[in-house]
Amino acid sequence: MIYLDDIIYNIEKEKCVLFVGSLVGVPKGERPLDRINRDLKSFREIEIDQYYKRDQLFFFTNQSSKHQTYRTINRLYGNLPPESIHEKIAQIPLDLVVSVSPELRLKKAYDQYCGEMNKDYFFMHYNMRRELREIKPDRNHPLLYNLCGSLEDEHSVIFTFEDLADFFESAFTNKLPMEFIYEIKEANTFVFIGCDFNVWYTKLIFRLLNIHKDSLMVYATDQADLDEETRIFYQKNFKVRFLEGDVDTFVEELYEKCKEKDLLRKEKQPVLEENVEKKGGLKEDILAMIANGQIGEVITKLMVYFDKNEDTESLFEVITQSAKFRDLEKQIREKTVKNEDIEVGKSRIIKALLQITKNIQES
Repeated sequence: MIYLDDIIYNIEKEKCVLFVGSLVGVPKGERPLDRINRDLKSFREIEIDQYYKRDQLFFFTNQSSKHQTYRTINRLYGNLPPESIHEKIAQIPLDLVVSVSPELRLKKAYDQYCGEMNKDYFFMHYNMRRELREIKPDRNHPLLYNLCGSLEDEHSVIFTFEDLADFFESAFTNKLPMEFIYEIKEANTFVFIGCDFNVWYTKLIFRLLNIHKDSLMVYATDQADLDEETRIFYQKNFKVRFLEGDVDTFVEELYEKCKEKDLLRKEKQPVLEENVEKKGGLKEDILAMIANGQIGEVITKLMVYFDKNEDTESLFEVITQSAKFRDLEKQIREKTVKNEDIEVGKSRIIKALLQITKNIQES
């Protein structure tokens, strides 16, 4: 098939981005939240005031009900092993894969095949842009980005309409990581597999990522229950070419084509435990990152830690330093700051971060 050759050509040129939707790795004709809502009904302690089937969103009367729902979902689905389709996707040598589902099976598959890689997710509640590590994604160091949050972090997952509104407000005001935005802008081919086009806000995700330019090649696996009007909308507004066959068929064909060309990633070899140095705790990790100049990554780790531990005072201090760091970076880019002032500014930020790190409580 000609389109497969085009996709593989752009994968090799590192110009192709794969979007993995919520319908990947689920039984045909089933939507994940429909199943989750059905499973949750067997738990008496779960109080979901309303489930909106068409929008795939919940409504909770209070935060404790929402929290209990997240914990139960994470317990039921957070430890599921990857399916064969996830493992095949992980072996295809893409430099950027975007998951629009918060589940972790694809992440676990990537752990099997990618030694050095970047994995992150969009956190809608940070009033700033999360920065990824400095290594540019490529086929040897791919980026797996969970655009709609991750089950690893309760506050990043989109459960309700309010969460959805927060997500788009944050994303449309340029809070997405610069490395992610750069990779999206550099790509000329986008492939969407298992995405639910019947959900109205999928259109906004397309627009958010500027997938409406005539120069782009946009492919999508077909959806059996997609109505004709919606199909035409995507074809006209986003130039989407819907492919014949289902998700499993497409991934299998792409996988086999890559296999023929000897492009597939090999599974990581297990490392003997005696050859691995024992790692320290979070404080030691942060000190090592500061020594390597990874200030952005330090800020992200501290934010996640203090947010999860509900230390709002320390979190505010980190946010303050993050704003200073972003401002300094902007001045450096615009060349409006002297070299000596750059060093002074970085030194002050590092000193403040080291002081904040003392607030980490480790057993």
